[in-house]
Amino acid sequence: MVKTLKILIAEDEENIVNLIRLILGDKYELVVVNDGEEAIKLAENLKPDLIILDVMMPKINGFQVCETLKKDKRTNQIKIIFLSAKVMKNDVSKGLSCGAIDYIKKPFEPEEFERRIKSAIELR
Repeated sequence: MVKTLKILIAEDEENIVNLIRLILGDKYELVVVNDGEEAIKLAENLKPDLIILDVMMPKINGFQVCETLKKDKRTNQIKIIFLSAKVMKNDVSKGLSCGAIDYIKKPFEPEEFERRIKSAIELR
């Protein structure tokens, strides 16, 4: 039996979540949360293979989620990719410096998005 890889999606825009489900839903097990607090709790419990993390979310923003997860020895090995409309150079730099392996800008091309997710998962 092949293990299904788990991706935690922390995203509060329903249309983005639906698009991600269309692109990745038949290839990976997807778990969706819509705020930063839930993302941290689920990351600790699920130990996903990858987290796709929005920056602007309710309760705790994505940068804070990333920093929290990277400081915790239970979750610091989980790969994180930001997916955000915050596309200024300093936002991208902040995302990568807090521990993310990639930063995908919204709006995104579905084919490129899928390729970058697949590439990140294969870095295991």
